[in-house]
Amino acid sequence: LLDLRVTPSAAVVGRRVLEIDLPQESLLVLVGREGHGFVPTGGTVILGGDRIVAVVGRATSAPLRALFEGAAALKGPES
Repeated sequence: LLDLRVTPSAAVVGRRVLEIDLPQESLLVLVGREGHGFVPTGGTVILGGDRIVAVVGRATSAPLRALFEGAAALKGPES
């Protein structure tokens, strides 16, 4: 499982899940927004600040993180 926080500048902000070119072996299973969680559909629009929980294969963790966290994913948690 991968727990992500969508940065406001991420490329996926404002896009529907079905419009996002997700890496193979990745599945979005939960979106957390404004204190509530829900299972996303293809029509779910991703917003900055959303929390995403995804099931990922070993090789898809970094590409998925880059999609949803943008430059923050490249800097690491200490930045």
